Amino acid sequence: MSYIVAIDQSTSGTKVALWDEQLRMVRMERRKHRQFYPAPGYAEHDAEEIWNNTAALLCSVTSEIDPQQIAGIGIANQRETTVFGSAQRVSQSARQSSGRMYAQGLWRSGCETVRK
Repeated sequence: MSYIVAIDQSTSGTKVALWDEQLRMVRMERRKHRQFYPAPGYAEHDAEEIWNNTAALLCSVTSEIDPQQIAGIGIANQRETTVFGSAQRVSQSARQSSGRMYAQGLWRSGCETVRK
């Protein structure tokens, strides 16, 4: 039997689902992640938290199958979300939470500025 793994990384959390050859969902798990608001109209996530959540969910959802049975992986994400590479652009709250990766500036950041 072959399986497809689907990863949906959204603004509020991550979902990982396992589908069989008949396109039946075998298993699905989700985990929310924290939201940071460093300034009015701006939002960030901790990129390392999302990475760790995704890895944990993948391990859990696929724990009862042989990895050789995975025929493909599909990923849906936030599109315009960015992981910054400069500490000057990262809020203190997100930076303190992990220390290894920078915060993600979300697609909705700056919406208040654009509306004005």
